[in-house]
Amino acid sequence: MSDRQHLTPPATVPTPPAPATPAPRSGGAASGVDAARVLMLQRTAGNAAVGRLLARAPQPPATVDPFDLSDEEFDQLVEAGQQERARQVAEVRTRVLTPLERGDALGFLSALRALDAAERSRLQSDDGFWTEIRRRFRGMALWSVQLTVQYGSRKPDEVNALSAAIHSRDWHRTRNLVMAYPTLKSVNGVRQAVASQFEGSQAEDLQRVIQEHGGTRTEAAGIGGKRVHYEDGVLEKYSGAGAFELVRMNTHVRVIVRIKLYNDPDNERNAISDAAIQRWEEGINRYWNGKFRLRNGAQSLDVYFLPVFVFYDDNAHHDVRVLPGDERSARTRWYEDDSADTAAHEFGHMIGNPDEYNLPGTMAEIPAALGLTDAEKRRSSWEGMFGRAKPVDEEGYTVKGLMGDHDKDRSVGVRHADWILQVFNDRLRRPGEGPWTAEKR
Repeated sequence: MSDRQHLTPPATVPTPPAPATPAPRSGGAASGVDAARVLMLQRTAGNAAVGRLLARAPQPPATVDPFDLSDEEFDQLVEAGQQERARQVAEVRTRVLTPLERGDALGFLSALRALDAAERSRLQSDDGFWTEIRRRFRGMALWSVQLTVQYGSRKPDEVNALSAAIHSRDWHRTRNLVMAYPTLKSVNGVRQAVASQFEGSQAEDLQRVIQEHGGTRTEAAGIGGKRVHYEDGVLEKYSGAGAFELVRMNTHVRVIVRIKLYNDPDNERNAISDAAIQRWEEGINRYWNGKFRLRNGAQSLDVYFLPVFVFYDDNAHHDVRVLPGDERSARTRWYEDDSADTAAHEFGHMIGNPDEYNLPGTMAEIPAALGLTDAEKRRSSWEGMFGRAKPVDEEGYTVKGLMGDHDKDRSVGVRHADWILQVFNDRLRRPGEGPWTAEKR
């Protein structure tokens, strides 16, 4: 069932002029240092090493470029920088590992979490550190250290969600998260963590998902347009707010919908239960998956819908407030006891489909003042959907199906894949391909 929807470029920051680069001094040492070499020198040796070398050297005349170094001086500078980096890495390594060597696990964790980004970066590439860590840790304990070194004490929300899913050996949720957030494939140690927690076909499937090519992706928002249906004898207008991500793979198209659940502020208890989420996922999968394919001549791509329930992603496609009980739901308001088909109905709105109940019998019945286009009138009337008009009835007409009377019929039609098809044709067609069509499987 629909909920009413209430329907600004960044300032351009001028770029300051780049400072003038001093022209290299001709003559002098065997090999001068141009701007590119100076940049490489700074990256290799570091500004601190440059400063120490210059402090030891006699001050040049004011007209001499201080970076006009001989090859020997350049090599000395590089060596000094390498030694300094090695000293810094050793200092960080010792600081973190010393509590561990004393058997002080809490001290080790405190030292690890206290590292700043630069220190974590030094440890990240320090073979000596990881040799010692792998000597002491295995499986998920090792992965916990790897995550802290990579992200520090504040990991991205999707990384925390993935960690929880793998810890609990939730194959289904782990799989969905990796497909919905491709950055998770590059999390340090994720393949080893999966191997330590899953076995057999589940382990093989997850490794395949982690290693697969990410496909061609596009985000779609504001999908659905305006629509109408009768409420208490009055024709009410609603605005669509469908949003999803399409991913074109070699054999199928994924429709990823990230749904952020949160408790209503007035809830006296948590209404978001594992049982409810499982029920909603099962309903969406049952009524939407295995129903459509896109076709272009001999080519065909099955359409696979992937609802991903999250709790902290501020960039999720939809925010859903959850309340206890079982009352009339809407796209942005669900109830803990909502049935599987109710969740599947609301999911239909999330991918751009209108309600198909209490519809006007004709397109002409929709007042021009409501501002619907002809295409929106077709999607929002019995005549537009089925090609035949019905007499005016202020109760409207209801279609038997998932988006209409889903208590009696939970089927979906090709029209329910219209927005998927439109976004695919607009953004994911390859050069030389003609328009694709949608069909039932």
